[in-house]
Amino acid sequence: MSIGGEPIGEGVAQAEVALEARIRAGRVRKRPTGMTLVIIAILVTFFLFIFVIPLIQAFWYSINTYDILTGTSKFVGLKYYQRMLGDAEFWNGLRVAAVFTATVLIAGFTFQLALAVVMTTVRGMPKALMITIFFLPAVLPNMAVIIIWKAMYRVDFGLLDIAAVSLGLQPLPWLSNGSLALLSVVLLTVWKYLGYGAVIFMAGLNEISDELYEAAALDGAGRIRQTFAISLPLLKPLLLVQLVASIITLLQFFDPFYALTNGGPSGATETLILYIYNTSFVRQNFSYAAAMTTGLFFILLMVSGIQLFLGRRHLSGEGAR
Repeated sequence: MSIGGEPIGEGVAQAEVALEARIRAGRVRKRPTGMTLVIIAILVTFFLFIFVIPLIQAFWYSINTYDILTGTSKFVGLKYYQRMLGDAEFWNGLRVAAVFTATVLIAGFTFQLALAVVMTTVRGMPKALMITIFFLPAVLPNMAVIIIWKAMYRVDFGLLDIAAVSLGLQPLPWLSNGSLALLSVVLLTVWKYLGYGAVIFMAGLNEISDELYEAAALDGAGRIRQTFAISLPLLKPLLLVQLVASIITLLQFFDPFYALTNGGPSGATETLILYIYNTSFVRQNFSYAAAMTTGLFFILLMVSGIQLFLGRRHLSGEGAR
């Protein structure tokens, strides 16, 4: 029997031969081209000079007493690490950074997710305009944002205290009170990165099939129920990535603490990274600053490793159900 003058058996045999050839071709590994090797070499070199070599150099400074004036050094071993463990300012800086990070994460993720859900689900909203408005602070220079908020926090003619007085309330010493000073930096940070996080979560929400929401709506689930039963569970991988990246960034946050409060009042906003800066460039104790920098690196590495381990274990456990 034939179709179009060609026997069916021969056509099937030819198809099988072609399929086997494709499978074999897929198994054959292509040798990397010259351009691929060049790109790999550039990336490895960049990683060495930007990350590995500075880390080794910081560790070398931390085990030596270095005199910047004479350029001489003396081996002291783990002296500065022992000092670090007993330094109250070190632990205060770590505590301030941890409180700041936790507060920004809780408030920031809550508002970012809420804004993303509203922008995704509410119909008739000018999304392009809203995204532009909320995303604009994220692209503004840090110092410009700090100057604006510092003017708003002024007790004499700051916008926030003018609004408070107009409502019959007492003006607040935003930058001279320890608790309010840290809160001031938190508000600035949440406001600046609100649109940035919302856009990322919107991209994740748009990848969720509408059929899931339609099925939930048929079962009588409202918007809030759909968010907690569908949106948040399916966003867990994205939330994990955002959580790790945010913690690493926030624990190293420097600009607002330096330019807005300069660690004051009385060390209430002196984070660990600001304490390292003051130790290195103000007190010119580079070796001790290097020891604290190395300690901060391992703290970040440990926190990130624990988060990734627990997050992947949780996600793999859900996937096995």
